Order: sequence, then C-alpha cells, then structure tokens
Amino acid sequence: MSECPPRVKLLALVDAGEHVPHLAECEDCAEFVAAAMEAVSAFRDRSELEAAVASMIDDLLAETPSHRWGVTIFASRTLHRSIVIRDLLRRADEQCGSDPRAAREFTSTALEISDAMERSGHAPAPELRFEVLKAHSSILRELGSLDDAISVLARAWSVADETEQRVVYRATLSLCAAIIYAEPDIANFDEAISLAESAAAVLDVSGDQRRALIARHTKAYALVVQNRFDAAVPLLAGVVEEVVEAGGTSRDAALAHALLAMCLVELGSHGEAIDHARIAEHLHAECGDVVDATRAAHFAARALAGMGQFDEVREEFTRTADIVFRADLFDVWCLLRLDYIAAALAHDEGADVRTDAEGVARVAMTVGTKNSTQRRRFAAEACEYLRRVAMRDALTFEIADYVRTYVARNLVQKAAKFTPPPGAEFVM
Repeated sequence: MSECPPRVKLLALVDAGEHVPHLAECEDCAEFVAAAMEAVSAFRDRSELEAAVASMIDDLLAETPSHRWGVTIFASRTLHRSIVIRDLLRRADEQCGSDPRAAREFTSTALEISDAMERSGHAPAPELRFEVLKAHSSILRELGSLDDAISVLARAWSVADETEQRVVYRATLSLCAAIIYAEPDIANFDEAISLAESAAAVLDVSGDQRRALIARHTKAYALVVQNRFDAAVPLLAGVVEEVVEAGGTSRDAALAHALLAMCLVELGSHGEAIDHARIAEHLHAECGDVVDATRAAHFAARALAGMGQFDEVREEFTRTADIVFRADLFDVWCLLRLDYIAAALAHDEGADVRTDAEGVARVAMTVGTKNSTQRRRFAAEACEYLRRVAMRDALTFEIADYVRTYVARNLVQKAAKFTPPPGAEFVM
C-alpha cells in the first residue's frame, strides 16, 4: 500500500471530482473521506456541524457510565477530529466549577485524541493542541496534581513554538505557571508574582486584555495569601472594573469580586465587601458554581457580622457551612465554622460556642487521620487547642481569631506547625 497523502489533499481531489486510486487501497483514508464528505453535504454551516457533534457525544454519554466516558469517546475513530476536541474542551469548561473530575475526563480525552491524530500524521492545528494542554494542566492543578500540571505545561511550551504568536502563547504559559506557583503545596509567591507581572505586560501589549486581567488577578491572589490585603485591593478593583469590557467570562468576574470581598472583610471595609460578595454570589450561581456561590455568601455574612448584625446572619453561617460540608470540602468547612465562632465571640464575649468548637475539632481530627497530610494534622492540632480552651470556658475572641487566622493561612501556604498564642499556659 502506498504512503497516505495528506488528507486535506485527498478531500480537495474528491471534491473536485478527481479519481483517487489510493482510496481503494486504504480503508482508513476511505472512511475518513466518506465521513468528511457526508458531513459537508449534510450541514450547511459550521454551527450545524458543531451541534450535530455535540448531539452525537450527548448520546454516547447518556448510554455510558461516567467512569467510561473518555474510553468510549476515544474508542470511536470517527470522533478523532478537531471539532470533537473543541466540543470536549467546551464540556470541560462547563464542568470545571462544579465537577472538576468530570472536567478532567473531558480534557484527558481531548488530549488523547489530539495525540492520536498527531501520531497518525494528521495533527490538529498547534493552537488547538496548545489549548488542550493548557486546559488539561488547569484541571490537574484544580485537583491538586501539581507536578503533573507542570509537566503538561512543559509540553505546551514546545507546542507554543509552532504557533504564529509564540510570544503571546508563552506569556499565557507564564500565567498558568504563576497560578501553579501560588498553590499551597508550592507556595513560591514571589515567583508567582514575577511570572504574573511578566505575563500581564506581554498580554497587555498584544491586546489580550482578558488574560492580562487574569494575570493581575493572579498577582493579587499571591498578595492576599501573604496577607498583603492593602496591596491586593487596588489590583482587584481594577480587574472588576475592566473585566466585562475586556471580554472576561462571568466566572472571571465572579472570582475577582469574591477575592476583593474577602480582602475588604479583612480590612474592615464591610459595606463594600457586602456589595462585591453579593455580585460574586449572583454570578457564580448563574454559572452553576454552587460551592463558589456559597463561599461568596459566607463573605457577605462575615461582613454583616462585622457591622454588628450577627444575629441576622447566624443561620446564614450555618447554611453556607452545610453546603460546603455536603460537597466533602471538610477543610473549608472547618474554616467557615471557625469564622462563625470568632464572629459569635466578637458579638458576645460570653457566647457558648463549646459545641461548635467540639464539632470543628472532631471533623479536623477525622480528616487529619483518614486523609492525612502534614497540613491537615497541623490544622487538627490547632482546632483541638481551640476545643480544650472552649471546654474550660476560657475561649475569647482573640484566641478564636488567632486559631482562625492560623487555619486560614495553613490552607493556602506551606504547612507550618501550630504554635499556641502567647500566654496560652494561663488558659490551659
């Protein structure tokens, strides 16, 4: 059998009515040309073709257990096409805020199809291969697989060289790397800030305003986890002001408003914090991001409590924590309940929070034992200290806030052993 000619050339010859002997020799090329020509004749424009592909994949997913989605899609050779890859990336983007594991299934399958097409000599455009690698790295980061996320970015770096805008694509990778460096298990915040600044400069000049804003958001996040709230607020204020005009998504805007709300709560600007928290809650809810919407509502509750309206938001603290608990985000649940304990004691220094402290310590200890990491063990020690102090009726707002601040920092930075506050020996 002769070597397969480029498929673009095959399609052009068939479309021109030429006789192509190779199609009688090669079943793969014959099937490809038949499917492609059928698609061309069946659909008048690309939107109809995209809708048909989406419907075909919907049918496959409906008939397949979720843990076999990727295997089933990849097994169908007729789906080894760029348009299918784009559909899978769309599905991943829709799922990333609510079900990151499903999103990973879609990006992983898109990457497998892209690699298979490349091996067969019919690689997708480098820009699409780049988007697949970038999306897959982002999902891996979201799920905590940071080493794998960095490895995928390294692959994307070489693909960026094949694009016509190499500098811009590399700036995008710098932004992705900045986000990973800001993750708690790496916590190289100075490098994250440097990469984000470099990315923003290139992306601004190139006209990619949306990603330039994300780079500034990333820098702001790195500042926030260093407790540099004053420095983060101006950056975030600029992001929320420009994000819509720059073509940002609702999720981009929601994340920026939520982070700004958190900064403002920490700085005591409660009125402004409520405004941004409510916007973030609304936008996240529209995107279907239930947990993120809940956390934004929690920031609003903290701000209202800080304005002396604790009784009005007492149930809101419980509601938001319950939603996070049902999502199995137990580390975050502990922090939300510590926020509640500190707010209750700020409102009434005699508030009985012993049951709450007991519950937090129990959950923290369970998580730290069953799914043990150094970070979780240290958090459990802090929560156990809080419980012991509460059982002695010696818990004050200052001690509760000290523990809360430690646990919050422990979630976003490298693990550091808990040290009781000065004078702890007098309350133990």
